[in-house]
Amino acid sequence: MSLDNIQLPPQLVRELFKKSLIASKTENTRANAPENLPAQQPITDSPQPLKVAIAPPLPEATEIDPPQEPVLAGIPPVNFLGKNQRQIVVLVDNPQDRHLPDGQLGFLMKLLGACQLTLADVAVVNIAHDAGFNHTYFSQAVPATIVIGFGVKPGQLKLPLDFPMYQIQGFQQRSYVHAPTLTELENDKEEKMKLWAILKMLFQL
Repeated sequence: MSLDNIQLPPQLVRELFKKSLIASKTENTRANAPENLPAQQPITDSPQPLKVAIAPPLPEATEIDPPQEPVLAGIPPVNFLGKNQRQIVVLVDNPQDRHLPDGQLGFLMKLLGACQLTLADVAVVNIAHDAGFNHTYFSQAVPATIVIGFGVKPGQLKLPLDFPMYQIQGFQQRSYVHAPTLTELENDKEEKMKLWAILKMLFQL
């Protein structure tokens, strides 16, 4: 008899296979459930707020005054007429006036106009009211690249050199020229011609 054709009675089959060979869905789920995994947190619709650490407030900044330009020791501020936009210093010596009397100021304005300058381009300094005024003032107190003295000689500026009138003299990156007073120049045509000749060289007119 072939083994493929053996037929067992129903009662014997029930005794041999008391337990089902196919697990139910409930049993299968229970058998495969992880036992050691941590329980998951329930998911909610609204996210939990984040906790952000807030740094302590910084101390308020203290206002600091802008650095001041250093002033040479012993050099007080100098009062002058004009704005000195082109660093051209005009020196006069008038004890009776703060700067210049009207007549001399008018003549000076004509000279400046002939040189294509205005009062805003220069600084008119009356050394009669600035005791001890000398060439060291030009380094900071009154910046200058050109210094023209009317009735002011080099010795009055304590320059370590002397030179004649109507001569351009260089010293410490400045050009110096001195001439007679404005009153003398206004009344003397020949002196005005000498001054004009040197001004044309000085300002390249």
